[in-house]
Order: sequence, then C-alpha cells, then structure tokens
Amino acid sequence: MKKVIYLVLMLMVVLTLSACRDTEENKVDIKTVASFDEVILTEENNVISVTFIEDGNAESAYQTFKNEMEGIDTTKVIALSTTIGGMLYEMGIIPLGVTSSSNLHKDLIARRCDVVSINEDGSVNYGSSCMVPNESRVAIVGGGFSNNANNEHIIALNPSVVVCSDAMPEWATDYQVLKAAGIKVIRVPQSMYYDPFIMLRVFEEINPDLHKQIQEILKEMKNDIDYATNLKETSSIKNAQVALLQSISGDGSVSSTTSNGFGSPMNIVITKLGLTNIYEESSTLNVEDLLMKNPDYIIAYAMANDGGVTLANLMNELNDTEGIYRTLTSQIVPIDFESSVTFNLTRVLVEIADEIYGS
Repeated sequence: MKKVIYLVLMLMVVLTLSACRDTEENKVDIKTVASFDEVILTEENNVISVTFIEDGNAESAYQTFKNEMEGIDTTKVIALSTTIGGMLYEMGIIPLGVTSSSNLHKDLIARRCDVVSINEDGSVNYGSSCMVPNESRVAIVGGGFSNNANNEHIIALNPSVVVCSDAMPEWATDYQVLKAAGIKVIRVPQSMYYDPFIMLRVFEEINPDLHKQIQEILKEMKNDIDYATNLKETSSIKNAQVALLQSISGDGSVSSTTSNGFGSPMNIVITKLGLTNIYEESSTLNVEDLLMKNPDYIIAYAMANDGGVTLANLMNELNDTEGIYRTLTSQIVPIDFESSVTFNLTRVLVEIADEIYGS
C-alpha cells in the first residue's frame, strides 16, 4: 500500500471549519485565487520573497487582506477557524482563543482551557482542570463550528482582531455585539485557506518577529514546488486522467467525487501537475460511471481526524478483489486528512508527483 500522507488540505475542511459570520459591510472582498498559478517565489541571499503576477486575483486578495490586517497586534488574535488557528500557530503565533473543535492543531488542543467565569476587572478564570501555564493558555471561545461562539468571553479576552471564515451564513447579531465592543472582525474567504502564500506574506510584513519561522515554511514549500514541477516536466506521462474520491468519517464508504471547481485545493494540485479531473463538479459517487471511465489514477482521501481509520476503510473498499470496484485498473493514490499539520499543500504536490511521475 502506498504511503499515506498526513496533511491539512486548506479548502477541504469545510465540514470541520469553525465559521464566523457578520454583516456584508465587514466582509473582506477577496476573490477566489489560485496562487500556485499566480505566485512568484524568488530566492536571494537565502531569503524567499513572495510576489504575485500583476493584475491577478492573488495580488488583489493580498492587498485587501494586508489592508485589513495593518496595525493588528498579532499576539492578540482569536481564531474562529480550525485552519486559521493552525496556520497562525505554525507561523509562531499562539492565539488568545480558539474553538472546541477536535480538528484543531494538536499543539493548540493541548493548550486549550475552558473559561468558567469573568472577574469584575474583565479578566477570565479558567477551569480547575487547566494545567497549562498562564502565558501558554488558549481560551475556548466557541463550539466546533462557532455557532455558539461566546461573545462575553471573546470581549473579556480583549483581542486585537477576531479572524474567521465566511463559509457559513451571516452572523449579524454576534458581529454587532463585537463591533459595539470595539473588536475588529475579519471574515476570511475559504479560498484563502488554499492560498498560504497570501497569509504568509501578509503576516511576515506586519510582524517582522515572524520572519524566521515563515522563511522556514516558504523554503520548504518552494523546494516542494520546484521538485514536483521538475518531475512533471521531465516525465513522458502527459494529460493523465484522474478521479478525486473522498470518504467522510462515519459514512463508512466512498461518499462523493470532489469538486473540480476553480480554487478547490486538490484541483489546484492536480492542475499544477498537468492532470485532468474526469469530474467537473462535486457529486455523489456514481459507481457505474466511475467503472466505465476507469481513469488512469484515483486520488482517494478521507475527511477525518481518526489516525487513518477512515482512509484504511476506503482503501480496503477500493482494493477489494471481490468488491464493486474490482474491475478498475486505476492506480490508487491515498491521502489522509490530519488536522495537526498545515501549510502542507505543497507536500501533497510532491507525493502525488512521486506516485504519478516518479516511476
């Protein structure tokens, strides 16, 4: 069985994202971007610089997001998104508060503590079970999808900004409460989860203290892109057909084909690798159709945080010599979902390039 990849695919986590909703006046107008196509990574004096092609979506999104983040104290950020929380942590930022989701970065889960009360001076009291030192504590300020985000606790923590996803319906009432308390809320479109270069460039520019950590991330990502691109360009394999199949924890079987839509994370990867998705839209899996099309490769992944159990079940189903997929001749490339890792999209690029072009 081929190597299992542990990663966060930053657009692929709609079901596990914590979401924040507000009125349209506060929505950051950042278009869906595909930064693999628009990013320019250059290295000089051992420093990686991130720029984007002129007049592209990524450049516009970068400018908008940077304008929103200017003047923000990055030591006082609340992340109502599991993906954003993990990205902040890997850049060297420990958020003031996060959600209770089990899909959060594992190091942040270890730091989380329940807020049980607020003192008259506005400070918060944590539960007796919290054994984390004061300076390392991260408050739980909302449920897994932040549908029950605790505004009282958020206000008491006095954040510089609350960063959240625009994936869910409007959160008008809660936004107005935070706005009245003088707290800035930035809704980050899901497309930005798939474009780490915008996030990395903005935070490096607004907080020079993050330079070293961000540079380490960028160097690894650049090496990944260069390696995978070279494999593709030197391979005799051209225009391979692929199907993207996913299984969601608890469903017990292959559940759907993934979107080939502009901006989806896996599509960014396969497009960069010169591969073609046989399904143009997300849909419930039609087994007969898949058997008839019999693509060159099947990229199978699981949306679960269960140590690979869901992926293993998916692979067993696809590889069952007496099962419904037995007539497929497709090479299967397995990918697992692991929320403890972020900025891993380029590692997926490398793994798939190795599987398809490396041989």
